[in-house]
Amino acid sequence: MITARMDSQAEALLSIRGLTIALDDRPGTSPVVQNLTFDVREGECVGIVGESGSGKSLSSLALLNMLPKGVHISSGSIIAAGKDLTKANERELRDVRGSLVSMVFQDPGAALNPSRTVGKLLADVLHAHSDLSRESIRERSIAVLNDVGFPDPESRLKSFPFQLSGGLRQRVAIAMALINRPRILVADEPTTSLDVSVQKGILQLIRRRTTEDRIGCVFVSHDLGVIAEVADRVVIMYSGQVVEEGPVANVLTNPRHPYTRGLIASAPNMTSTLANPLRPIPGSLPSVGRTPNGCAFQDRCPDKSKGQCAPQDPSWTTDSKNPSHRWLCHDSSNSRAKASL
Repeated sequence: MITARMDSQAEALLSIRGLTIALDDRPGTSPVVQNLTFDVREGECVGIVGESGSGKSLSSLALLNMLPKGVHISSGSIIAAGKDLTKANERELRDVRGSLVSMVFQDPGAALNPSRTVGKLLADVLHAHSDLSRESIRERSIAVLNDVGFPDPESRLKSFPFQLSGGLRQRVAIAMALINRPRILVADEPTTSLDVSVQKGILQLIRRRTTEDRIGCVFVSHDLGVIAEVADRVVIMYSGQVVEEGPVANVLTNPRHPYTRGLIASAPNMTSTLANPLRPIPGSLPSVGRTPNGCAFQDRCPDKSKGQCAPQDPSWTTDSKNPSHRWLCHDSSNSRAKASL
């Protein structure tokens, strides 16, 4: 598990403040992402975790202002290296995407144009943001493929995506994201379709590029084990609402929100047996746009069923031993400091 390594004084490359995402055709329904707020600093990887439908992938797409049709940013700001991407026009966004902010998508098979060779895919990205010569493009392409651990890159420049394994396709996708030396990398579940050994190599690659190149990384996943491997800090989302955040080691070893505890208890591990089975979270996520007021998790919360919480009035509580660890929940203890929403 990764321990805290970040300098708190490092520059914030990415600042998300009050980001709220809503559906175009459902006025009056609850947002699909509510008041998302966090920073990403130089050399830091922030993980976003939640089950399917929690809003984590929509949040990652919003960071490049690439939300699908029918969904829009209703409020908040996304400041990337001083630029508010929520106010950028399409031309400005084209200049930012792939240069200042790059993205690695979940499925490299769908993300890579099957009619373009590896060399042409990389050249296309460079052409969009530079006027390098053909020879310089070739040199840069070989160099970045070497950086991502791509075997024999010079001879593979003429290969098409269908001629590569899933792990190699993902390395090409990462190379495309890194080739213009972005300051911010967004990775949306980039290892989900890969086997365990290939997955580990991709995670080590993203970790290494984050620390060595001093970029900021946002890594989206439903897998707590993956987040423990790659991230410095973690944001836990449920039904569009952040319910807990803090250093990875603190959140995973001392989870305070009932949902985080439920995620950890339901995750497979080496001690899972018939005598010690997994404990799934009962119930299911609210329907899109139907998140209850107050605590989003209230309908599935074991504490509520015991009469131990006030679901209509959750508040942020900080860990007295580590103020960077906080959770959104009802807590009547006077010994814990309350932080503002």
